[in-house]
Amino acid sequence: SRGGGSSSSSSSPVLLNTCSSDALAELLRTLKRAFWPFSWECSPNSGNDNYEIGGSNSHGGFRAAAKAGLGEEMNAALRVMSRAAAYRLDRGIWTSPGAGDIMRCKGACERLVMLAGDEHPDERRDLAIILLHSGEPGPARAELRAYMATPHFKNAADPFDKALCYKLMDLLRSLGNGIQEPQQLVSIESALSARAPEVVQAVKRPLTW
Repeated sequence: SRGGGSSSSSSSPVLLNTCSSDALAELLRTLKRAFWPFSWECSPNSGNDNYEIGGSNSHGGFRAAAKAGLGEEMNAALRVMSRAAAYRLDRGIWTSPGAGDIMRCKGACERLVMLAGDEHPDERRDLAIILLHSGEPGPARAELRAYMATPHFKNAADPFDKALCYKLMDLLRSLGNGIQEPQQLVSIESALSARAPEVVQAVKRPLTW
């Protein structure tokens, strides 16, 4: 609130944050996991939800999502679900069949990168694989490249996940200059400087079931 006629209060309104950044990050991680459209692996060595030691609030969904993106270990049921998801997304139905919601998951991942991407760089890695599955290979390549340039990737990343990152980057590089990368990575600054999206008329397509 503004106090009685003070020049400092009138020229510099105070913004109040009713929630801590840590609490917001944990909320976003919960939403991310709830909407994650692939299997979520928890560390067998963790007996709780401890984020730092690989509990169920860790980044346990990357491996399954990366394998699906590379075509590895993708069973017939998952292939059917993926085709159905693509069909539904093309018609404006965002909820993925089976489990998860890729568009809402993408929103949670983007906000996690803005809020905690510097402290937890693998949030950017997870955003990259979700962007790839959302049909945005240019932004996916930019975000994955940024993650692979961090000390976390070079020194602390799981060897198997690191190998998947290299395979994904090879796949994205093979697309060459045919895909457009954004000028800026996902960040609070890029979000604030971006133009408001234009409202476009939705194209209605019929469902066949």
